[in-house]
Amino acid sequence: LYRSVSEQVMELLGALSPLVEPLSLDEAFVDLEAGGAAFDAETARAVGERLRADIKARTGLTGSVGLAASKMLAKIGSERAKPDGLVLIEPGTERALLAPLSV
Repeated sequence: LYRSVSEQVMELLGALSPLVEPLSLDEAFVDLEAGGAAFDAETARAVGERLRADIKARTGLTGSVGLAASKMLAKIGSERAKPDGLVLIEPGTERALLAPLSV
């Protein structure tokens, strides 16, 4: 069952971008710009919210989304978004976000 749900989510991610890098059964990195389109913060947030809604509609499960310019920052954003949210880390805000974190 878990693998089946994972495949459904990965299919949704694949519809967003040709570049999906699964991290585990329930996590993946998606390069939204890999399809050639540029994403501003507003568009990226809308795509992330649509993805969360699509995951909920298809699987009945919640999803956390982290949006950022790098994988590391996206992962931090996703962790902060748990259990059911979205965090967008905009360019220029990285230092303020990272400063209070322990090393």
